Amino acid sequence: MTKFLEARRARSGLIFATLAFGLSSMILGRPVATASGPAPLDCAHWRYGASDEPASLPAEFDRNDYRRTSLRDPALADSPHNLCGQKGSAVDLAWGLTEGSPAVDIAILDSGIRWRSADYMSDLADKVHINIGEAQPPCHPVVADGDCNGDGVFNIEDFGPIPDLNGNGIADPEDLILNPAYSNGVDNDHNGYVDDIAGWDFLSGDNDPLDTVDYGHGSGEADDSVANANGHRDVGTCPKCQFTPVRVGDSFIADGQRFAAGVLFALDSGARVIQEALGAITNPSAAQKAIDAAYARDVVVVGSMADEASKHPNLPAALEHTLAVNSVTTRKAGLLQNGATEGYLALNGCTNYGGRTLVSVPSSSCSSEATGIMSGVVGLVESAADSYGVHLTANEVMQIVRATADDIDFSTPNEHDPANDFGTSSPGALVDTVRYPSRPGWDATFGYGRINAYEMIKAIRDHRVPPEAMIDSPDWFAVEPITGAVP
Repeated sequence: MTKFLEARRARSGLIFATLAFGLSSMILGRPVATASGPAPLDCAHWRYGASDEPASLPAEFDRNDYRRTSLRDPALADSPHNLCGQKGSAVDLAWGLTEGSPAVDIAILDSGIRWRSADYMSDLADKVHINIGEAQPPCHPVVADGDCNGDGVFNIEDFGPIPDLNGNGIADPEDLILNPAYSNGVDNDHNGYVDDIAGWDFLSGDNDPLDTVDYGHGSGEADDSVANANGHRDVGTCPKCQFTPVRVGDSFIADGQRFAAGVLFALDSGARVIQEALGAITNPSAAQKAIDAAYARDVVVVGSMADEASKHPNLPAALEHTLAVNSVTTRKAGLLQNGATEGYLALNGCTNYGGRTLVSVPSSSCSSEATGIMSGVVGLVESAADSYGVHLTANEVMQIVRATADDIDFSTPNEHDPANDFGTSSPGALVDTVRYPSRPGWDATFGYGRINAYEMIKAIRDHRVPPEAMIDSPDWFAVEPITGAVP
């Protein structure tokens, strides 16, 4: 089987879930409780202990923040429905194996970058991938890779003191872009983009992906995936990865053709991951072709399911060969949620769901933050693959993400949890709400479950990579006849 079992889930969800989880259980050594999914976690004999602890964690990382922690909530530690109280995606444990690599560049297709914000640049300036074909530091060509200061990374710090042309008080790549010594009007690397020093602006058609309206969404996405571990603000999920800002709109709403152009630019620039928390207003054939080109080059496109609490698919994440994510968040006790304790697996009120959901990501800021966190996790996966000498196709990366996810199933009773618990019926309440449906294995609410970054990296370390398989017809948006057989 040569392609990923990516669902026509609305048509064959149970069969797909059964086969996919059977594969993951056999390959990853996870016990199978039913034909359609893995056994619940063993809450009494917890899977993580002292040997799993990282030697250190970034100073600015709050380990009690549910989004990326492996810590457990004692009030839920006996509940398989609540994944034995594990609050988040275990990125903290994954960092014990890898914090990423500057060789992994994440292209962020969004609203551009807030170069002129000292606050953002304090975390992001030295994380931006600089095209050495257009901007050479003082030690080049004697030092071919441009690492003038010998710290193992080529970035803005290798240029030494430079004029602060954008006035933010920090040396950053826009200072190179605004400097005619570097932006000289010559396509030095002959790639068709003149002076593409640090990304590109497909909205204005120039070499400065500046967020001209100061919208901030693209910079927030960069924070989520790659913000530096320097003790300032927060840290990104892949703090040693780099990123390339690619401006495709002035907000997270973009034209599909610009998205497609951004994907191709990212591929030509050597990106290993493409991060797009976008909603496209058009669906040109070029968009799918660009994603297919990324897939063929083993580059994963991570896409947002969108933020309307709706089942409708969101473009471009709904296109073939994408890793589409939504958001799970905390569940507070209250009138309409009527629970005595807090949970960590509530479908975020500003996230979509449905037949294209692959996995759910703990986040607080809708599907956009989920996309940024997931892109950083894919950066960790790619970095780990490099360090362990494993080449992964885009398909295999998505298989690892799926097969290591922790299944979210509120429907199956156990000794601690009744079926479909956390009901919200409340006497006297104005509205009785109903939990989003879930079931063992894949479901349209949570996909294959909540991501587990640590399990992903361990799978690579232990060379437990699932095989590739795919149901590749009919296309998701294909118009099929109302009679006859479906191919």
